[in-house]
Amino acid sequence: MKVSVITVCLNANNVIANCLKSVAGQTYPAIEHVVIDGGSTDGTIETAKSYPHVACFVSEPDSGIYQAMNKGVSKATGEFLIFLNADDVFAAPDALEVAMNAIKKLPHVDVAYGSLHVREKNGNSFIFHPPPPKEAPEFLVGGCLPHQSTLARRVVFEKTNAFNEEFRIFGDYDWFLKIFADPTIKIERIDSVLGSYFWGGISTNLRLGQPELYHIQNGAALFASREWDKRRILLYQAQLLELKLQLEEFQRERQIQKSQAVKLKKSKFMRMVPWLRIVNR
Repeated sequence: MKVSVITVCLNANNVIANCLKSVAGQTYPAIEHVVIDGGSTDGTIETAKSYPHVACFVSEPDSGIYQAMNKGVSKATGEFLIFLNADDVFAAPDALEVAMNAIKKLPHVDVAYGSLHVREKNGNSFIFHPPPPKEAPEFLVGGCLPHQSTLARRVVFEKTNAFNEEFRIFGDYDWFLKIFADPTIKIERIDSVLGSYFWGGISTNLRLGQPELYHIQNGAALFASREWDKRRILLYQAQLLELKLQLEEFQRERQIQKSQAVKLKKSKFMRMVPWLRIVNR
């Protein structure tokens, strides 16, 4: 089964080489790499064209990341599609091969998602293990599944009408809500770490992203019932309580640190007093 890896980019020359190398180095043999560029001016175009494994390259202005992703879908010819953005890489050279071997054991699956390796700005990293499909709708009230670790059949995008280009940050979140609302789409979680994602992009900006996420969620067919209204309220209440408890603990620790700093300062001053007396004599 051919897999189309779709990479969208704009002025990403400082990071895209790692993504290109990661795709080119995959052990899975049937890969098509589709790169959609938004009209870069920083050398991204030249870098992308220098990798012979890239099967399709398009560079032209677009209205945003989701129009670019939709272009990628229209150009892809693989049976399965996965999105790996310019600063994303595969978690290992055999990551795609392991994932596709798992999918072969699930012949009727339409969408399969695995775990995600997350890289932080401070150099730390961790593995995010998404919940199984039965628990995913509730998880989607406050979180999102990783598109960097999600493989979907191309026909699924025909059912969901691809990505809504109205959204600027959370169009992939909107897409996940659509597939979970459609009972004809079979979704499975696979036991593998597929993508590696750098935490720190625009989607992590709460002030910009959360209003759009709430707008999407409030209009989603998945949550369009009184039962889900009640469940969402309970989930948000639980999240709010957890945040308050974390803030309380943070304030307590900060107060302890301040108290210890005052004691240390006072101790240093007291040790200096005898010497001050000698100097005064």
